[in-house]
Amino acid sequence: MTGREEAKISSNVMFPRIRIMIVDSMPDAIASRIADIQAANYEVLTATNSSEAIDKARASHPDVILIDSELPGSDSFELIQILKDDTQTQSIPVVLISPQQAVKDREKGLACGVEDFLTKPVEPNELVARVHSLARIGKLETELKLRTRLESQSTGQPVPPEKQAIQMIASDEQLVSELRAALAGSRYTAMHTQSADEGLEILKTSTPDLLIVDLRLANVDTDMDGLDLLEKLKQHKSSEDIPVLIICEAEDAQSRIKGLDMGADDYLIKPVNPHEFIARVEAVLRRKERQKKLESKLQLLFTQSITDALTGLFNRNYLYMNLEEQLHHAQRAVVTMRGFLSASMTKRSIRYQEQ
Repeated sequence: MTGREEAKISSNVMFPRIRIMIVDSMPDAIASRIADIQAANYEVLTATNSSEAIDKARASHPDVILIDSELPGSDSFELIQILKDDTQTQSIPVVLISPQQAVKDREKGLACGVEDFLTKPVEPNELVARVHSLARIGKLETELKLRTRLESQSTGQPVPPEKQAIQMIASDEQLVSELRAALAGSRYTAMHTQSADEGLEILKTSTPDLLIVDLRLANVDTDMDGLDLLEKLKQHKSSEDIPVLIICEAEDAQSRIKGLDMGADDYLIKPVNPHEFIARVEAVLRRKERQKKLESKLQLLFTQSITDALTGLFNRNYLYMNLEEQLHHAQRAVVTMRGFLSASMTKRSIRYQEQ
C-alpha cells in the first residue's frame, strides 16, 4: 500500500481531544460537521459574538479558533486583533472563514495575524486537515511555555528583509506566468521547473523556502503526478520540512484533501487569484518560520536542561534520563554473555565426553 492510499483523515489521529472554538452566529452547523467525522477527538466550544469569544478563549485556551468573517453586529477583524494582542491568547492559531469571493477579507485577516483561511461552504475533511496542521504548532508552543514557565511568548511576525526563494514545479505555462506576475516586485525570488523529476533533481543541491506544486503535472518521461511528487518530497529528509503549497482544479476536492493530509501546508484553486496567492504564501511561510523558532527554542531548552551551565558537561538530569536505557543495555549484554558461556560450556562438555 502506498503512502497516498494510506492517507486517510480518519486514521491520522495525532492528538487527544483537540479543542476547537467556533466563533459564528450559527456555530452549530460547523460543530455538527466536525462531530460527524471524529467526535471522539474533538472538544467543540462555541461563541456567537466577540465578547463571548474573548472570554472563552482566555478561560479555555483552545487549540484552534475558527472565526467567521461575517459576524453580525461584531467586527471579526477587531476580534482577531484583540486575540493577537492579548498575551493570554496570542499564540492560539486563528482560522478565518470567509466567502470564496471575499479576497479583501483574507488580506485583512493576514494583516491581523490570521494563520489560515477556509472558504464557505466549509468542507469537513479539509477543516479536519487544517485543524490538525495548526494544532501541531499550537501544542508545540504550549509545551515551550510550560518548559520555560513564561507567562507569554511573543508571536510577532517580522517580515524577513532578505529575499526568499520559491521553487515552482508546474507544467502549465499560463499558471506559471500568472504566478510570476503576482510575485513581481515582491521579496520573493521565483524559480520554475516543468516536471517532477527536474524538481527532485534541483532539490538535491538547493533548499528553497517554499515549494509550489501543481497537482496536474503533465510529465512526459514518467507517470508521476503532483501527489506522487508530494509523497516523495515528504519521504526524503532533505525536503520533508520544506513547506509546500499545492495548486489544484476546483472540482478535484479529493486530491486537495489528500494533499493536505500527506503534508502539504496549504492549497490554491485554479484560476489563481493573485491577491489570495500572495496571502497564502505569506501565511505558509509565517507559520513555518514560527514553527522553526519554537523547535529551535525547545532544542535549546532541552540542551540546557541536561548540561551544566558552568562546565558544559552533562548533568544529573542527563544521567537519570539515560540510566534506565544503559541498564537495559547492560542487562541484554549479561543475557548474551550468559548464552555465550552456556554454549561454550556445552561444547567443552561434548568434547570431553567424546575423549
